[in-house]
Amino acid sequence: MEERISLDRSRSSLSVPVLKSTSSFSQEAIVLDVFVTDPIPIDATVFDLWLEGLEPKDAATKRRGQSSGVPFDYQGDFQQIIIRDTYDHFRNFRMIENCLRDPEELVDQPLFRIDARTFAAALQSYYRLNEEVVRVLAGKRLKAKIRHRLDDIARHVNVPLIVVERQFDNMRRLYKYIKRKKEQGLGVLKSPVSDLIQARFLLNKDLADSGARFIFLSVARIETDDKRLRFLSANDLEYFASVLMVKWAGERQFLEVDSRFKDELHECATFVINEKDILRKYRETTLGKMRAAGVLSDRQMSTVQNKFNLIVKALFKIASGLFKRKEFEDLFEDIEEKLADPWCKVGLPADVRIPAHTGVFHLCC
Repeated sequence: MEERISLDRSRSSLSVPVLKSTSSFSQEAIVLDVFVTDPIPIDATVFDLWLEGLEPKDAATKRRGQSSGVPFDYQGDFQQIIIRDTYDHFRNFRMIENCLRDPEELVDQPLFRIDARTFAAALQSYYRLNEEVVRVLAGKRLKAKIRHRLDDIARHVNVPLIVVERQFDNMRRLYKYIKRKKEQGLGVLKSPVSDLIQARFLLNKDLADSGARFIFLSVARIETDDKRLRFLSANDLEYFASVLMVKWAGERQFLEVDSRFKDELHECATFVINEKDILRKYRETTLGKMRAAGVLSDRQMSTVQNKFNLIVKALFKIASGLFKRKEFEDLFEDIEEKLADPWCKVGLPADVRIPAHTGVFHLCC
């Protein structure tokens, strides 16, 4: 007995007999479904248009506008070729999106093949952070219930909802993976957070580091949306998070500051404020370094010298309260209100704000 199967490649058929011998006296047919295809192409330009949340026809129009030498004509062959090509690309992107969300699925699935370098480049683009979106999401809990607010965020930053949803889902996916790794390690991570993300999601180091830092802000629930903090950019917040993670949490920590460190910080700040000799030595050392740096004018330096004790006491007051959950969440607000604003009011330059925030993180180590 003989059966034939048809292999379809590039719209052509090929009949192949398939026989299986079950004994010397009989034969049994096997029915197979076979799909043969070339590696799926990923055009970087079209992929970026898809990531922007454009509809296929809008993306095709944009592609047509980027080309030259052919008169614009929606009825023309050239325009139709671009439209069909764009629809084909978008269909492929939707088909491989599950693999972009979870790169391990690419190995497990048998339906299509993608060149390794092409797939790696697509992953970096898929997980690339949108500065406007992550600036709004920074400090917010990565819970599923926040999804009903994403449309408000999309309108606020003037970014398509699908882009905001992807940014949120990507961040939440990274967070859930790190949380699961901590649970598997009985509360301890065996590798730095960034390394875990890089290995699991095949992201480059810079992108993995950025993801870990914004997740840290969300886990810590540090307030970043207060109107006094609107001047801080996404890059500023990422920098602050990097300092906090290295100085306060440690590379292997689960994106959170050790409660024992907060308690020790409280005790240390109280001790320094009440010990005049230690405060005097700290004053001399700090003012000496500031003079050597030459950042401030003589008049500004004189102001700092006259107000130094008040500034330091305000700084240590912030540090001494960080063992309380609410005080820690208000860290950036307190630095701006109790340290940066008073500096500006006594004539120090407005760009002191960023160093003021960073100075607190370093001083409290």
